[in-house]
Amino acid sequence: MKKIGLLMVGLLVFGQAELTRTDEGVVKDSDTQLEWQDSYEDGKFIKYSWGGAINYCEALELGGKDDWRLPNINELKSIVLETQYAPSIDEKFQSKNNNAYWSSTKRRGASHYMWGINFDTGVNVFLAYEYYNWDKTNYVRCVRDAEN
Repeated sequence: MKKIGLLMVGLLVFGQAELTRTDEGVVKDSDTQLEWQDSYEDGKFIKYSWGGAINYCEALELGGKDDWRLPNINELKSIVLETQYAPSIDEKFQSKNNNAYWSSTKRRGASHYMWGINFDTGVNVFLAYEYYNWDKTNYVRCVRDAEN
């Protein structure tokens, strides 16, 4: 039983990505090779409709880069810290909010629902945007592929 416990602890330790934060407000993930937005204009969290979130990320210039985009659900899940609650995101992220964030991934069979993450609990959520509420807003954290 002790061996299983030690193995589990070891997997948790080695399974955690190495995150680093730059002075420009970008968090780099060595595991996924993604860079995450962690700086917001005037230090305010941003809420947009789903279409607005896509446009915001595409127009974002941060850390000298302009190829930002809205993350897909798997990318967004990659920054959930399952051992932490409210917020369930690594401490390297200085801009934290315990609410729902958009992803670019549509729910299969129901294109008016988008997948998102609630960073209070780290749980995937369906975020309606189209037929039910075009103006529904949620938070945005943009991502880009890191350069090698």
